[in-house]
This record gives sequence, structure tokens and C-alpha cells, in this order.
Amino acid sequence: MSNINALTVMAPAKINLYLHVTGLRNDGYHLIDSLVTFPDIYDKVTLKVAEKLSIKVVGRFANQLPITTENLVIKAAKGLADICGKKAFAHIELDKSLPIAAGIGGGSSDAAAVLRGLKQLWKVQPSDQDFQTLAEKLGADVPVCLNAKTAFMSGTGEKISQIDTFPTCAIVLANPGVPVFTSNVFNAWAKSKTDFSKPGRFKHIPQNITDLVEVLKKRENDLFSSAQELCPAIGKVINALNTCEGALLTRMSGSGATCFALFKNSKEADTAANDLSREYPSWWIDTGSLG
Repeated sequence: MSNINALTVMAPAKINLYLHVTGLRNDGYHLIDSLVTFPDIYDKVTLKVAEKLSIKVVGRFANQLPITTENLVIKAAKGLADICGKKAFAHIELDKSLPIAAGIGGGSSDAAAVLRGLKQLWKVQPSDQDFQTLAEKLGADVPVCLNAKTAFMSGTGEKISQIDTFPTCAIVLANPGVPVFTSNVFNAWAKSKTDFSKPGRFKHIPQNITDLVEVLKKRENDLFSSAQELCPAIGKVINALNTCEGALLTRMSGSGATCFALFKNSKEADTAANDLSREYPSWWIDTGSLG
């Protein structure tokens, strides 16, 4: 078998189709229940064999991503090297197409892509437990981003139940260009003294998008009001998505500010995305498929 000297790994956006805050741990971390999915809208991570650890960030949002030792991509590489007893030697090029602090798990998905890719590049096989523990340490969304498959997630994000089938549909993502930080949203939510929600998990995923939307409409994103208070532009994004012909469900993802609309097919989604881009040229807007 020939040696792998370079490879590229996709890091898709993570979308919370619903998100309920269900409790609070003694250490201050909130417990959640969410159905997450991953459209074909992504950052790209290219990994190459090198004699030291280095990173280069390119792409639309490169200038918004500070490269420090706290960067999740760097921490992922160093963490994997540490649990495998090797030196963290690799050159990482991150093509940053997803907005920063946007509620779609971009940093977490990038870190997960680095973990997946470096396992191949370095030819290492850490134990499942060590790998899972590392992912959890890196961030609440990293474990679910490792597989990047539709799944229910609970606890602080570490409990994952993967979904094997999901109805085919299209999605439009829209972000007003305002970063919203998760910790700020949870702090605002906690101050509002909102009661905890019951888990929204359901046993069977409907096999067509119309039926799934009806199920999702009975659930919500508990962080929406708090995020909108911090970033009023979120309300404008939701209103704009609601005006799109064919939009079946509109909602904020994660802690915002990215919002999404689901459509039956890519033609409707593409038309909506084009219309929105003309009306709001400063927004980040992208479209992709699910299922």
C-alpha cells in the first residue's frame, strides 16, 4: 500500500433542526436535546506530511479566524498526536467558507475533519474511548461532527444516536454577517429564567419531507429569543426566509445567527437563494441538499 502524503477532508456545516435546553449540570454546562443534520455545504481541510505543525487559512472568512494555540484545528492536531504518542507534524490548509461564530458548528466540524484526516495521514488507530474523550474535550459539537451524519444528540453533546435514513430535501442557509457567541446566548437564556424543555426526540424519522416538517414544527430552538435579543438581525433573516416561495420550515440553527429554510427540491432552494442574494448582498447565503 502506498504512503499517503496529502488528503482533503470535507467539514460540513452542522444544522440544528430543533434544539431544546433540557437541564443544567452542576458544573454549569447546559444539557440539550437536538436533531442535527449536515448538508453538502462545507469548509475544506487539506492535510500534508510535514516536518513541523503549521496552518494556513484561505477562503472567504480566513481573515476572521485568528490563528492561535486556542484554535480548534491546532488543538485537534496536538490532541491526536498526544494520545497516539507521536509528534504533531503536518501542514494544515483550511479553506474557510463557513462563517465564524454562526451557529453551524464550523470550528467543531473543522476540528473533526482534522481528526479524521490525520488518523489516515499518520496511520494511527487511537482507542475508541481515547478518540471520543478527545472529541468531547475539544468542544460540545465535535463528537457529532466526527461522523457528520444526521443524528439526535443529547447530554452536553456527547450522547449521539445516528439516524440511518432521512428524507431528501434542499436547504438554504442565511447569515447576516454578525458573529454570535454561544456562551453569550446561553448566559442570556439563563438570565431569562426560562423553564427547561422536555426532550423532543421522536422514534421514527418520517420518510418524506412534508411529514418531517410537521413533526419539527412541534419543536423549536429554545435559544432563538435570547439570540435575537443579542442580534436583532436574526429576526430579519427569519422574516426574509419566510417570504421565500416553497419554504417549508424556517428556523435558527444552534445559537445563531445562521438561519435556514427547508425546501422540497433544489430548484426551489436555488431560486430562493438567488432572490435573497440580490436583496441582501452583504449576507452569507448558500444552498445544499440533505438526505
